[in-house]
Amino acid sequence: MPQRKPSEESRSRERTPLRTAVLAALLQHEEGYGYDMTSRINRTRPEWGEITRNRVYATLEEFEADGLVWSDYRKGPGKRGRERRVYWPTPRAEELRSAWIGECPSLEEMRSDIRTWVAFARPRDAPEVLRKLEEYELGCLEMLESLEEPGSEPRGWEDRAINVLRYGTAEELNAELRWITRARREVKEFLAQ
Repeated sequence: MPQRKPSEESRSRERTPLRTAVLAALLQHEEGYGYDMTSRINRTRPEWGEITRNRVYATLEEFEADGLVWSDYRKGPGKRGRERRVYWPTPRAEELRSAWIGECPSLEEMRSDIRTWVAFARPRDAPEVLRKLEEYELGCLEMLESLEEPGSEPRGWEDRAINVLRYGTAEELNAELRWITRARREVKEFLAQ
C-alpha cells in the first residue's frame, strides 16, 4: 500500500461537510471510486444540491496528498472495461474520522455532520451514532431554552422581525428533536436484533 507523506498544506485544511461526506463514504465501503462516492453522497444528502464528481475527485486527491487514502487503477467490469482509479483509506483516515466525531462542533456544523455520519455509518458504528445523537439533542435543547420569549408587545419592525426569527429557530429545533427521537429509535431497534 503506497502512501505519500502528508503535505504541510494538509495541516491548514479544515473539515467541511463535503470532506466529511467523502471520508465517511469511503470508510463505509473500505474502498471506492469517485463516481460511486459522488452518487452515494448525492443520494444521501440531496439538500446540498448536485455535488459534482470533480469536487469529489479533488477532495480525494487532497486526501491522498494528506496520507489519508491511497489509490491505484483497476480494470472495470466487462470485456472492454476501462481502468478506474480506486481509493482505499489508510489507518490515518479512520483516526481522522474518530477525531472528527469526537469534536464538539457548533450546533450548525453538528446538524450537517450527524446526518452525514448516519448516512454512511457502518453497523459497528451504531453505538457511536447513538452517542452523537445524544450530544446533538442536548445542543438542540440548550439552544431551544436560550431562545427568549419577548417580554412585551412588539413595538416596531425590528421587534417583529426578531420574533419571527425566534419562532423559525424554535420550529427548526423542534423538528430536529423529532428527527433525533426517530433516528435513536431506529438505531436501538437495530442493536436489539
